[in-house]
Amino acid sequence: MTHSVRPSLIERLYREDFLDDHHLDAAREIKATIRAFERSLFASRNPYQPRIDHQPYISDWHFRAFSPTMMDIYHHRYRPWAEVMGTTPARKLAGLNTRLDDNNSLEFIWDFLAEKPVTELTKKYRLKVKGRRYWKPVVKKSLHIYAEIAQWIIRDGIAQDAA
Repeated sequence: MTHSVRPSLIERLYREDFLDDHHLDAAREIKATIRAFERSLFASRNPYQPRIDHQPYISDWHFRAFSPTMMDIYHHRYRPWAEVMGTTPARKLAGLNTRLDDNNSLEFIWDFLAEKPVTELTKKYRLKVKGRRYWKPVVKKSLHIYAEIAQWIIRDGIAQDAA
C-alpha cells in the first residue's frame, strides 16, 4: 500500500506561484534553524553541569546542534529577522489594524511552519476579518523580509546589509 505525502502549505503556496524561490529558501532555512534549536534541547546534548559554587552552569548549550554554517545563518540572517518579526504584529503584515496585545509575526511563522491548521492560526492571530482570511500576506511578507536580510532580494535597488 502506498501512502501519499501531503505537501506542506509552503510548498502548495510555491506551486500556486504565490511564493517564489527566495521565499521557499527562506522558509527552509527558518525551519532548519528551528529544528537545530529543537535538537539542542534534548538532555543528551546539554547535560546538567553544576559549578563548584552550586550555581547552574549556563553555556551556549542551545547552539550545540548547530554546525558552523548554521551558526553563521543564525547570527547573520535568522536572528536579525527574528528581532524584526518579534516586534511586528502578524495583523500589521496582513495590512490590518493592530492592537498592543496582538501576537507577533515570529510566533505566527513558527506555528505556520509547524503545520498547525490554518483555521487555528487565523483565530489565534485574529487574521480573519468579515469572513476573509489574511494569513497568506503574513507568510509572504515575513519570508520576503528574511530574503531581504539574506540579500537574496534587493530592496529599492540597494542590497541590504546582512550583518
